Amino acid sequence: DIHVRRLSPSSCALSCLERHRWISVGLPSYHLVPTVVSQNHTENMSGKVPPGGARFGLFSDESISFAKDPLSFVAQKRRRYGDIFQARILGRPTVFVTSNDGVQEMMTEHTHCFRRGFMDHIHELYGEDSIIFSDEEDFRRLRKIIHSVVEPRRIAEQNDLIDSVIAMHLGALNKQAGVALYQTFKKLFTDLCLVLFLGMNIKDLKENSENFTTLTTAHWHGIVSIPLKVHVPVFGKSTFGVAVDARDKLLAEIRSRMDRADKSSLLHAMTEAGFKTKEEAAAHILLFISALVPKALGSLLTSFCLELALDEHQWMSVKALDDEKYLDHLLLEIQRKWPPFLGGRKLVTQDLCISGFTVPEGHSLMYTTFTTNRDPKVFPEPDCLQPERWSGVNRGNEDRLWTFGGGPRGCVGKMLSQALLKQSVVYLLKRYKLTRPKEQSFAVKWLPVSRPKENVVCTFELRESKA
Repeated sequence: DIHVRRLSPSSCALSCLERHRWISVGLPSYHLVPTVVSQNHTENMSGKVPPGGARFGLFSDESISFAKDPLSFVAQKRRRYGDIFQARILGRPTVFVTSNDGVQEMMTEHTHCFRRGFMDHIHELYGEDSIIFSDEEDFRRLRKIIHSVVEPRRIAEQNDLIDSVIAMHLGALNKQAGVALYQTFKKLFTDLCLVLFLGMNIKDLKENSENFTTLTTAHWHGIVSIPLKVHVPVFGKSTFGVAVDARDKLLAEIRSRMDRADKSSLLHAMTEAGFKTKEEAAAHILLFISALVPKALGSLLTSFCLELALDEHQWMSVKALDDEKYLDHLLLEIQRKWPPFLGGRKLVTQDLCISGFTVPEGHSLMYTTFTTNRDPKVFPEPDCLQPERWSGVNRGNEDRLWTFGGGPRGCVGKMLSQALLKQSVVYLLKRYKLTRPKEQSFAVKWLPVSRPKENVVCTFELRESKA
């Protein structure tokens, strides 16, 4: 058997054309290498090969079909093959794990058998110092440092500042005929991240927010672009080249603000938290102000509003205001039903067995959050919004949610994300009654972050004062 291995951009030279007779124009290339399986593989691994097609061939790669409609792609494969199957994605044999039990096994028993499956060029955009690319020892060290900064006590110290930003963005929604949810909330969480991790005050935010938003957006576009740093006359720099420039400008601003951070700010806490170097601290501040966090939280708050705006769910708003535990369960249920990310991709570094299926070294592993969070074996009636499940049948099952990843390398910003989401939700519920016009499309675009395909809107009506 053979599979395709991606060459780093620096390896994509004309020699590839001479050796493999493949046309190379500087784009990320692929070449054929043997699939490495140990001699004792069949003896040591008792599982079966996952069903599905992952053969090499120009027309066997299914990346386009997957990207076009990932939920339909996965659903069709599951109907044909079951919860675990394989397909060729991004030129590599990829085993999909779509059951909750399978992902639980993968994340708790086999984390030593794979590494994160990010593309090589993301290293350049976030830096080698980032926790994203750390080995296990460094990950534990960096996680401890970051958790010391974003622990609940420190976040609570920023509540007044957080509330002022929320009020600035959400205080006049009732004056708009229809509020474009995702765009509004993405901007809110962008500014919250800038205030918290760049030490901005409201005046500073109003003056500089647009410039930083432009930079973080350009930086994000580099993640989903072809990694070419070229400049073409007339057309200008490539998307990736613009992203690298944005990274440099963001890091320069971060370093400057670190030197003059207010001692009460999270920026100062990050600076003094115990990172090995200033550059290591700056790399993690960049991670928190990048577009990734606002997009994820914007997606979750959009889903929250669309669910609570339904006539049959209006009562949930009232109960959530009166019962904080119910509110926590409601937010868990939104995260379960509407995860902002489709899933995660890993690269297998040593042979492993999941749910009776062998996954050889060199393959990719992909888990799908949408299917695991809606697995009826764990979550009865998975398509229904049932906050009460978390005090009943699913009490104590929070570790079966994969919205923020899981296992030893789960999302280090989970506590902060949930705190910001909850504070925003409380503000909305206290102030507004939500409705959503029915004459609009609620279709979802899943990649790279789930959000409505169209500018879905809701209306926000001021609640009557209880006074």
